[in-house]
Formats: sequence, C-alpha cells, structure tokens
Amino acid sequence: MSLTRLEGWESRLAAYIDAARSQAFVWGGFDCCTMPFDVVAGITGVDPWAAFRGGYETELGALRILKNFSGGGVSEMAEQITADLGAPEVSQSFARRGDLGLMLESDVPRSVAEGEVDYDARLRGRETADSPSTWSPTWLSSGARPRARVYMVGGYTGFGGSLGICLGGSAAVVTPEGMRFVRKSSMSRIWQMG
Repeated sequence: MSLTRLEGWESRLAAYIDAARSQAFVWGGFDCCTMPFDVVAGITGVDPWAAFRGGYETELGALRILKNFSGGGVSEMAEQITADLGAPEVSQSFARRGDLGLMLESDVPRSVAEGEVDYDARLRGRETADSPSTWSPTWLSSGARPRARVYMVGGYTGFGGSLGICLGGSAAVVTPEGMRFVRKSSMSRIWQMG
C-alpha cells in the first residue's frame, strides 16, 4: 500500500490541530494513538487505526491491544503499521508537516534535562502571547513556526512512548493532560505519511 496526501491536506491538518487543542484526553477517543492516526486518515484518506477504534476505553485495554497486535508497546505498533502502509522512515531534516513521529519515554527526561520542555502557561495560571491558545491556525498551513517553545506535561508509563504529528519545527502529541506541542527533535523516529 502506498499513501498519497489528499488535495487540501494542509487546511485539514490545520483545522484538526486547531480543534483538537482543547480536547480532553480519552482512552480510545483522543489519546496518543487515535490523534495521530486521525490526522493520517484526514490527510491521506487511509485510517491505520480503523481496526482498533472502539476496541478499548481504559489504559489496560490500550496496553492489551498494543501487546496483541505487535507484541509490545507504541514503538512496536508504529513499526508494524508503518511497514504495512509502506511508509518510509525519514530523518528529521526530511520530515514534513503531517508526518508521524514517535517520542520514546526515554526521550522525555532527556528533553527536560536539555531544557527543551516548557510547561504550558495555562497550567501556571496565566496566558502569554506565546501560549498555544493564542496561536492562529494559519501557522500550520503557512509553514510559519509558532513562537512558543515546547509544551508537554505528563506522559505515559508502560507504553514505551507516544506518537505525534510533525508540524514544521514542532510536533503535536497527546498526554493525559491533552494535546501538547514538543520540538520535532524530541521525536526518535519519523515516518513519511504520503
């Protein structure tokens, strides 16, 4: 199978990310697998997560699906799905908006230690001009980079990592606190989605 991006994929990506910024985390509805694969389905017309939708509503259910499908966690699942899609792995320098990225659990502490993570201003009780809630969705389709640094709070344990979608120099990931934005350099692996 080969993925091809649909006409108008840039505006679909921008609209999805803009709408998803305020969504609450829900196992099987808006989590680290459903969000990225929702984007892939929206920009290519192919839903790699279709077989698993509605199949879990808890953390344990998600872990069972990953284990049954690929024998491991998020990383192993991503390897198998991208292989099935014929999606090539690319270096960070060749990653485009809309590509699928994997951030390993081991990369989160490294990112924090290197100063790559800045907690969302809203969680500190104040808004800033650089916080995601003030971003215009046009930065996604225009290719401009957001002014904010990196937004990630919390994470998963036992899953081995989190999937995200590349957005230029950053990537969108879903954590238990909802959607967060991290540097693209936080992604250990990236696969081209069309």
